[in-house]
Amino acid sequence: MTTLTQAQNEALVKLMLAARYQDKRLSLAEEEAFKKLLNTLKWDSMKEIGLFAMRETASVRKAIESETTFDTFITTQCAFFKGTDLKDSCIKMLEAVVKADGEDSRENVFLQKVNAALA
Repeated sequence: MTTLTQAQNEALVKLMLAARYQDKRLSLAEEEAFKKLLNTLKWDSMKEIGLFAMRETASVRKAIESETTFDTFITTQCAFFKGTDLKDSCIKMLEAVVKADGEDSRENVFLQKVNAALA
């Protein structure tokens, strides 16, 4: 995987959290995939990655309440990923999370929005 900056790590964690909520259910398979991917990130912050994810969950859940807010959220997070390698890494990690428990049309819409924001 391409090495990410801390800001990119944080944006990716937020996107992965959002990905987990797309099918309106949190599965153990998604949780395991999410945690596995968290462990691959080179986290460089005083705030532990698990604590960061817990704190960001509330803001992600608020962002998904409205389509306009959620679209802005996606665009904001995707702006951190410049270059083909970074964009590809981002999409692959998000796909790993959403496909961990099977595919859902809402997850596919989310991935399409992320792909569009990364284009």
